[in-house]
Amino acid sequence: MLLSFPFSTTTAQEILTVIPNTIQLDLVPGYLEVVDIKVMNTFENDLQIQVEYDTTWVDISPFEFSLLPGNMTQLLVFFFIPTGQTPVSNGSIVFKNKNNHQILNKIDLILDSTLAKSPYTDERDTQYTNNDNYIDPKILELQQQIQKDQLMISDLQSQLNKKDLEIAKLLDANGSNSDEFVLAPFPKIAENQSLGFDALNSLYKVLLREMNSDLKNNKAVLDFSQNKIYFSISGEIAFISGGKYLRLEGERVLNRFSSVLKNFSYKDFKIMVVGHTDSVQYKDGMQQETFGNWELSALRSVKVIKHLQKMADYPGTNLLASSQASYSPIAPNNTKTGRVANRRIEIIISY
Repeated sequence: MLLSFPFSTTTAQEILTVIPNTIQLDLVPGYLEVVDIKVMNTFENDLQIQVEYDTTWVDISPFEFSLLPGNMTQLLVFFFIPTGQTPVSNGSIVFKNKNNHQILNKIDLILDSTLAKSPYTDERDTQYTNNDNYIDPKILELQQQIQKDQLMISDLQSQLNKKDLEIAKLLDANGSNSDEFVLAPFPKIAENQSLGFDALNSLYKVLLREMNSDLKNNKAVLDFSQNKIYFSISGEIAFISGGKYLRLEGERVLNRFSSVLKNFSYKDFKIMVVGHTDSVQYKDGMQQETFGNWELSALRSVKVIKHLQKMADYPGTNLLASSQASYSPIAPNNTKTGRVANRRIEIIISY
């Protein structure tokens, strides 16, 4: 990749200095490129900054941060164009004041008119992409039917659980010698266990309603089985390959999920976050011998745990971070589509 960085100079009126202010790119499809940019607050007051971009082939970390007057920070910009795809337009990265949405500065992203062809272009990827266009609607239809069936099952289970509790109370009230109850004693159901199941069932229904748009658009997957809620953020919006931070759209989905948890009255759920990677071995210069896919997936889950603790106001005693590296794939890792699907975050809620 060839990069050209015209140096930006600070004017007297400039509030935020960004270096560079233009990036000229010659990207190779299928290859990830990372560029450092510097941002300096030249204003007399603190700045709460939000970063936005208008392309699908750019990601930035962090996308929200604070800067004291005269301070400088460094951001990472990730550029990635999937194999077989060609962007149709240039893009930009815009820095805004988070409080009043004033545009403080921007970086223009200029693509070379002819993108180099990746030497690893695989015709099978094109075939899988064509197949996905046919399969995806079928998968969505089946997922929606499964969700309806699971909702009905959970309703029946909740009713059965309540009946079990009523029977247990009647057994206690009538005593073991009563002729009215000649069958073997029915196992007693703890009231707090019944309350936990009912709360979990209610939470599942709320998530179905509040996250409906994300579920329909395949940004997330929601499941209820074995007395647990399983919520996954789709790999397409979760992480780039080797990425440690959720992509912007993935973080938006997590914000909506956190909002549901925060506003839900029952606060005694146990929440485990599991980080996953694809099979591509993590490489990061000097760290590659001590930091691999196990550490990467653990870091991903920890970042989501901290997000839930802060945004959902959830107690740390009820949160658990887990790592599975590439050992629990949901799709084959020998295709680009499969690897993207496997780079995901899974949130498991129980009582």
